[in-house]
Amino acid sequence: MDRIRLCLTVIALCLAISGTAQENKLKKLDKILAKGDTSKATYKLNSWIEKDPEFAPFYWERAMLKLHKGDYQPALVDLNSYTSLGGTEERADYYRGLIQMNQGNLRGALRFLEKHLKSHPDDFKAHQKRGQCLLEMKRYEESLSAYSEALTIRPYHPSALYNTGLSAFYAEHHSLADSLFNRAHNASPLDPDILLAMGLNLNKMRDYEQSAKMLKKLTTLTTENERAWYNLGVNYYFMDRGTEACEAWKRGDELGSLPAKQAYAKYCLSPKGQEK
Repeated sequence: MDRIRLCLTVIALCLAISGTAQENKLKKLDKILAKGDTSKATYKLNSWIEKDPEFAPFYWERAMLKLHKGDYQPALVDLNSYTSLGGTEERADYYRGLIQMNQGNLRGALRFLEKHLKSHPDDFKAHQKRGQCLLEMKRYEESLSAYSEALTIRPYHPSALYNTGLSAFYAEHHSLADSLFNRAHNASPLDPDILLAMGLNLNKMRDYEQSAKMLKKLTTLTTENERAWYNLGVNYYFMDRGTEACEAWKRGDELGSLPAKQAYAKYCLSPKGQEK
């Protein structure tokens, strides 16, 4: 009995020493990463995993480094190793979803993100990524619902407002999109994507004057947005401001916009190619 107790004591002591050593290595890794030396961090993790292949957190840390570098498949292998050694599936599923997104497997990404959200319903980023998947799959009503969930968590976040508005725009809920884009614009007044979205949505609502105002503001902030110049020309055309429409389309054409080129040729040039 005494020998059994002694053996158990020795085993417990060895495990405690091992655990302390592993914790010290993770602290050392944090210091290396704080200096931004990801190459050294990867080298250390490779060495530690070779010597201690049963410690799940090492695989997690290496997976995050690989994910950051864009090495998606090796990162997925490490995440699977992490969970097989007792790491939490829910923690890994979000990153599995990101990997699937980056590999172009949107259905696979949705499956992991939705699984993750069952146990983490307040994860803002996961709702955003789920909305992005659905938007890219052109499932606009579902995308609107997903982004709206993100918006309930962070109601003033410019990205959440913009993305929810974009889903509403594609779902043809233009009044809702207008409200969301305006809130996004208030939160981030110089964001070019928000200004463009506002202009395009107002055009769909046939408010050509306000649409032109937004797009003109955008062309002042950045003179090389070809979509802004083309759609600015469309607004001017419907406002019977033909000269300004042609000027906008000409600028869009110079920037490489095919729709602007076609509009300029159709409405602004004579059959001989001269300006009307």
